[in-house]
Amino acid sequence: MLNCREVSYMLTLAPEEPISRYRKIGLGLHLMICKHCRRNQQQLQTIRQWLAQQSAAEAEHADHPLPADVRERIAQQLGTQDEH
Repeated sequence: MLNCREVSYMLTLAPEEPISRYRKIGLGLHLMICKHCRRNQQQLQTIRQWLAQQSAAEAEHADHPLPADVRERIAQQLGTQDEH
């Protein structure tokens, strides 16, 4: 039977490292009985989803640089705020 430390390690590396069939069965059994590791698994999934969304948002904005006139207006507004 896998312990919590081994399960945590496997969950953390699951996307990068393949897991053998035997270890997958052990992982599934452990997750069925250990609420702490299930919570850890849910948290890792949430973090991965959030990171994927952030990466997608950054990629979307990276392809659309601000036009020069917009940058000028922003610079002017920032310049006038510094004077106050």
